[in-house]
Amino acid sequence: RRGEDARKEELRRPVETTLYFGHGERAKSSTSENGESGAWNRVALGGGQHPPPFRDPAMRFLRLTAFPLLAALTLIAANRSPSVANANDDAAIVARLDEAYQAAVKVNDVAGMDSILAPEFMLVVGRGAVFTKKDLITSARAKDTKYEHQEDTQRTVRLFGPNTAVATALLWEKGVQGGKPFDKRLWFSDVYVRTPKGWRYVFGQASLPLSTN
Repeated sequence: RRGEDARKEELRRPVETTLYFGHGERAKSSTSENGESGAWNRVALGGGQHPPPFRDPAMRFLRLTAFPLLAALTLIAANRSPSVANANDDAAIVARLDEAYQAAVKVNDVAGMDSILAPEFMLVVGRGAVFTKKDLITSARAKDTKYEHQEDTQRTVRLFGPNTAVATALLWEKGVQGGKPFDKRLWFSDVYVRTPKGWRYVFGQASLPLSTN
């Protein structure tokens, strides 16, 4: 009789299955004292004593392999994604800025050119002549050149570190300068530098006009 009562008491005793997820309190499920199945779960994050290893071999394998791998991949993505996004944003900003500069030149927009050109700006053209910001602003203000076309194509923007960018494109210029018409295409490379006031155009170099053949 006593053996039978002890066996029933043993069956009513709560049985715990414990899973540990990192540090903190444990989540457990148990049978209730009256024999009915009941469950409660609690997940706690933060500090705590280091838990013992998983009792289930499959969960132990996940803890030792899959979980660390997932954490490493998450860390790599967090470190790389923002820098890639920032580079793409900077390239797009410089491309729009260079396009805006060409548009300002076309209509002799002094204010627009002045806002993009750096104070120390220099332009070197195909035959070696050098022009400063003051030279270009003075010419635009006097409207020395009247443009019919001043558009570029095949533009690419390359970043060199976080603060330097080079925009390269094929420019088509057509208009009248000093009473003489011109119609030419040439390649240029424009160097932009990030300043406390944003990206500024600091140096440009233009090729000789391309052959019409």
